[in-house]
Amino acid sequence: MIIIFKLHKRGETVGFYNTPQKERIMSFLGLHINEYLTVHEITEGIRNELPNTSPIAESTVYRIRINK
Repeated sequence: MIIIFKLHKRGETVGFYNTPQKERIMSFLGLHINEYLTVHEITEGIRNELPNTSPIAESTVYRIRINK
């Protein structure tokens, strides 16, 4: 599955935006695809499964939007 993040401004596509944090979040969600997780469970799960990386703020998880 490929997910593309787009920034929108007044209905127009401004560009693509991807960060290492989003990549880690999407990777984590891909590993837990059949589970319902809260934002807190996602950030804690990433922290526990990837302890050597910088922590991800809950606000970063809230900002992710998947365009269908």
